[in-house]
Amino acid sequence: MAAGHPLILLPADKPAALDSLVAAYDPDVVLSSANGRTVLEERRPGTGHTLHPDLALLLSTSGSTGSPKLVRLSYDNLQANAESIAEYLGITEYDRAMTTLPMSYCYGLSVINSHLLHGASLVLTDLSVVDPCFWDLFRSERATSFAAVPYTFELLERVGSPR
Repeated sequence: MAAGHPLILLPADKPAALDSLVAAYDPDVVLSSANGRTVLEERRPGTGHTLHPDLALLLSTSGSTGSPKLVRLSYDNLQANAESIAEYLGITEYDRAMTTLPMSYCYGLSVINSHLLHGASLVLTDLSVVDPCFWDLFRSERATSFAAVPYTFELLERVGSPR
């Protein structure tokens, strides 16, 4: 993205989504992860697309139609979103957020961007909030926050308070 190439972010655990987006949008390059290694597939030399110069990121929508749809975000969109969230939440360099949501999800990405914008730290994890190891890590890394959606709070209510 820093080099001016727009990205599409997808969750690593959804190979069908990748196949569907490749078929629908015909990207020039696909960067993926398989069995712990990064795979770079250059599908053609140069580009087969004319894209708007402000286009920075394409994020998948959560629509239920089954056909892949993407939301277009500019560099200014991403910057304004991170600044707005960081200001509203009062994020400082002393904050340390646990990554509880995927980076390919707009909310998960906004946590990363807003914290890094203000020099805060991230605790990277794939652990679930219902896993006791999540809370051990939360405490040992002195995390100050975690982002959650309503379903996350439903899970926490079902299993009881973290220890």
